[in-house]
Amino acid sequence: MTSAKLPFVAKALPDHTRNGASVFRILIVDDNPADANLLTELMKNLQRAHEEYTVSDGLEALDFLHCRGVYQNAPRPNLILLDVNMPRLTGVETLSAIKGDPELSVIPVIMLSTSNSPDEVRRCYQAHANVYVQKPTELERSDQLIRAIEAFWMDFAILPSCDQRSPGSRSNGRANGYGSTELPHM
Repeated sequence: MTSAKLPFVAKALPDHTRNGASVFRILIVDDNPADANLLTELMKNLQRAHEEYTVSDGLEALDFLHCRGVYQNAPRPNLILLDVNMPRLTGVETLSAIKGDPELSVIPVIMLSTSNSPDEVRRCYQAHANVYVQKPTELERSDQLIRAIEAFWMDFAILPSCDQRSPGSRSNGRANGYGSTELPHM
């Protein structure tokens, strides 16, 4: 079980471990290092083979997902944990870019926020979030969240292979015409 921090340098990894068990890849997108580190630490207790990758904002997440720059060999995650309130590109803007891209739209996204504002929750679901979760404030609840992610997303849910990409999907690094300077307008 591994965790990658910036700067990211990796070779493409297969979807399976040596014993044939599937490796589940999770991308954590959070500008708060303490929140990201807590999730990573709690994931050390997961029973299922997994890898976590951490980026600090929506622009870095899109670079990771499109294998651009330092992320040119980044693996495709099976699940994304995406903070709602981030600088540069908000969680909702990042989610809209992910769900608007045919290659990325199949990746489940869990939106995380300290807020339980009905308007914010609605915006996330309108942008096609798979689930909205209020960030737990107690360690025990955070641990329950990680165990729930493992129980549902890693053990019960049937997800598309994270290595099934269309031919050439890594080559141009652009999705829906959004390059590194062109962003979706919200």
